[in-house]
Amino acid sequence: MSTTLTAPTGFTSSDLVFNDSFTGTSLDTAAWNTFVTSNAAQGYPWNDNGLGGSSEGPTYDADYNMPSQVSVNNGLTLTAVQQSITAAGSTYAVTTGAVSSYGKFEFDGGYLQVSMKAPSGDGAWPALWLLPGSGAGNSGDNFEIDMQEGGETGSGPTNDMMSYNLHNSSGDSFGNTVNTGTDLTAGYNTYGIDWVPGKSITYYLNGKVIGEITSAQTTIPDEPMEVIMSNEVANSNASSWHTTLDSSTPQSMAMQIADVQLYQAPGSGDTVLGANVTAGSTGTTGTTGTTGTTGTTGTTGSGTGTGTTTTTPTAPTVAITSAGGTVTNADPLISGTVDVADAGSTVKILDGKTQIGTAVVAANGAWSDEVTLTGQGANVITATDTNAGGTGVSNAVTYTLTSATTTTPPVTTPPVTTSSTTTSPTLTIADSALTVTGGGGKVGLGVSMTSPTSATDETLTITGLPRYETITDGHGDRFHGSSITLTEAQVDSGLTLTSNYRGHQHPVATLTLTASDTVAGATVKSASQSIVVTDPPPVSSTTTAKLALLNQFAASGFENDWKGAPSMANGSSQWADQNGFLTSPHH
Repeated sequence: MSTTLTAPTGFTSSDLVFNDSFTGTSLDTAAWNTFVTSNAAQGYPWNDNGLGGSSEGPTYDADYNMPSQVSVNNGLTLTAVQQSITAAGSTYAVTTGAVSSYGKFEFDGGYLQVSMKAPSGDGAWPALWLLPGSGAGNSGDNFEIDMQEGGETGSGPTNDMMSYNLHNSSGDSFGNTVNTGTDLTAGYNTYGIDWVPGKSITYYLNGKVIGEITSAQTTIPDEPMEVIMSNEVANSNASSWHTTLDSSTPQSMAMQIADVQLYQAPGSGDTVLGANVTAGSTGTTGTTGTTGTTGTTGTTGSGTGTGTTTTTPTAPTVAITSAGGTVTNADPLISGTVDVADAGSTVKILDGKTQIGTAVVAANGAWSDEVTLTGQGANVITATDTNAGGTGVSNAVTYTLTSATTTTPPVTTPPVTTSSTTTSPTLTIADSALTVTGGGGKVGLGVSMTSPTSATDETLTITGLPRYETITDGHGDRFHGSSITLTEAQVDSGLTLTSNYRGHQHPVATLTLTASDTVAGATVKSASQSIVVTDPPPVSSTTTAKLALLNQFAASGFENDWKGAPSMANGSSQWADQNGFLTSPHH
């Protein structure tokens, strides 16, 4: 294997089990798809346009992924260009590229490193991330590991900033935005994670640790995951925490990847699958051939693999026409159409991965069926059409069910103790009502916590932080999101809240803070406390306008009255009249 990277600390070249340095002029399709997909999507492109495209959706993304924007020339390039495209009911200003390894290269544990040169420009959002793969069974998208996300604003130049995160199955996010002190767009940098399933994920930049998330903070995934590399572009909805597409954004922005490597130590129990996988140094079983050939031979042992041939389904033109929106009826009618040539075929209707209905296609291609929704909240509905061309899946449509007819079984959770006894950590808040001016205003949170034990593994959870507010610790690391968890060291360094509110109102947000500690194997929490934060609009130019009026008034003779300032300051009605003039609206 040729490579541009060397083995990370703690590993040797014999521990290398996957490598793609993107030699030649074509993408290795045995290892990569040219679209974004996931376990919940069953391997089909997100927001599919029927042409192999995909998208993370229009909420924060101004881009849509197309295979045409993926190229290889002794290196992988994902190019974002300002070229409008309409797909899956939305119009995107940028056409870009992404690759994913779903069903082709997936792993559970090990040291993954990627050599990447980030794109530069407002809105540039390069991302290296992991989602559950096909090998994760029916897990759905219950975890997301973000190795790197660029373009987020913070305590330094945008090109120097990067975020790392772990999103768990409860929707909570753990991680940081850090100032690396390096212009990540100036050249290639090596991003890495050392993932110990069920225990920890350590994040690296150029061989140096930049953060760690452990099982003491949240559940660490232990399931096969795919690798996704996407050159995204942020739209204006992300303006409170990310640069966004604007008039200064370059017409073309390139995300360049030189190498992707995975190392797994012998005896670690880590697993990997894929066509480009090399057997481990202990002579483990060879890999599965892409066309039914014998698997490769281990470096110091031999093994054989059973070859399989995978056929990519041909997606039919399936469209769910009546789904979407909010429904109170748990038994809605789902309908749609397929190609008329598929008349008589069977359409299966799925809620996530569960089949909830079956319909037979009529002569005109129409189909419909009344189904029963059992999950309160968002239900992702898809339909599959089985015909002579293969099995295809429709676009996904979401129902939000406001009342369900079934009872959700109770969820078993680890023991959590909330009390005010001496065994609980103590949370202290200096001021429960704060005001911070929008447009970049800052205010200290005034939060501290102490533990009755000598332990230093306390954590502070803050929920309710709005998108226009961020929290920065004394080291310059920035945090955002509706739920963030901070270590004791981060809290002790001093926390500052920054407001990026740009409106004209005075929004009020309530932050809920809870300190947690581990005592005798159980999680012990303090009583939750609240901080009410008011964000007035950014400082206006009122003061400047008053000074301008003062100068104008002085030019018309007010300078004579100004000389009598002492008497005016003592309550002269003349001063009151002039002050009223300055502060009243004028046109």
